[in-house]
Amino acid sequence: MSRIATGARSSGILLVAAAWLLIVLTATLAAAPPEHPEAVHFKPGATSSVLQGKLTGWDMKEYALRASKGQTLKLQVTSRRINWLIVRLYPASQSSGDNDLLSSDNSNTFQWEGPLPADGEYVLRRFIRRTEARRGGSVDYRVRLAILPK
Repeated sequence: MSRIATGARSSGILLVAAAWLLIVLTATLAAAPPEHPEAVHFKPGATSSVLQGKLTGWDMKEYALRASKGQTLKLQVTSRRINWLIVRLYPASQSSGDNDLLSSDNSNTFQWEGPLPADGEYVLRRFIRRTEARRGGSVDYRVRLAILPK
């Protein structure tokens, strides 16, 4: 009889572990970045572009742009729910996090201007704060992006 009780307990533990693994994998995949960021294109002769869209829940939107070392990038993000939005800018050759040129995690200010440190591609990533994403919140955004010559 103790074998039956032990077997039932082991099955229960395995079931709980499998359920947690499924939850973690689902959350990870839901928050995974897109495979290829959308390229930012400027009209001939223009130095700026406007990007706009809507994020809902765990959505994430990435844009990629090419620039040269020393060019100045100006970024202005507007939204009615600006405090729900997180904006990151980083070199595409490096993952976001420690390599961010801009990370709005702890700020509701979404204006940034600075020289770019290297030639290459940069990624602009936007997503909703975790607390609002869990609730299925949505955010409309508008990004004005300008790259000035050296």
